[in-house]
Amino acid sequence: MAVQSPPASSAPPPPPVGSDPALVNYLQQYTAWIQNQLAGKVGSNGAQSSIMLQASNAPAGVTPNIYLLQVSQTGVLATTPVPLGGSNPTR
Repeated sequence: MAVQSPPASSAPPPPPVGSDPALVNYLQQYTAWIQNQLAGKVGSNGAQSSIMLQASNAPAGVTPNIYLLQVSQTGVLATTPVPLGGSNPTR
């Protein structure tokens, strides 16, 4: 039997007792801002046409390569290297 994770909560957990009120306020505002920014970017209930991933085996101190991954209608996975520096990977 698979272990089920608890359902995601829409509200962040309460801050620890005794926290700095200014820091708590800042973190709550930052959390709300992040949630609003991400809400329109990547839908949790919709498929994406492609994703970008970075290489996981880059040596320490070396910027890892970035790749655009796409899956064709027949299930073929295509990877395209993305040059760093603002190039449009969807061309």
